[in-house]
Amino acid sequence: MLGLALTLAPFAMVGEAQAICTEDGVASVTGSASGKTVVCSGTVTDTGPGGIAGYGTFVDTNNTYTVSGALTGNSFGLATGGGTLTNSGTITGTNIAGISNALSSLNNTLGATVQGFFGIVSNASDITISNAGLIKGTGGANGAIKAQNLHLT
Repeated sequence: MLGLALTLAPFAMVGEAQAICTEDGVASVTGSASGKTVVCSGTVTDTGPGGIAGYGTFVDTNNTYTVSGALTGNSFGLATGGGTLTNSGTITGTNIAGISNALSSLNNTLGATVQGFFGIVSNASDITISNAGLIKGTGGANGAIKAQNLHLT
């Protein structure tokens, strides 16, 4: 019985390790970074500082984000001050926005979802969105995308 437990233990640890965001290949400790390649996989919930975002803060800049699992935040799924994002998973901001503040580009792939009270709020001067998935605002009078200068393909 002990042999079986020791054999299964590494697999349980691997499953836990996959539900994180990494920064340049290293597990995120703070849930926030700048100038990094950030990859979120598995089910990640409220790892951003203060527990309001699935990942990130509005002062995070120049990141390249990839989301392949479920990234969920109480207020924001992804909070960012700037960067690019490829989403093949589901990003949810329960009470405010799936993605907020300043992405320069989003590639929302087939089967991917961005959702929140607003789907996306972008205060950047320009955002380019390539959308083959779903972007939706769940608030009664709120839209899927709130942006200043939107380029949509």
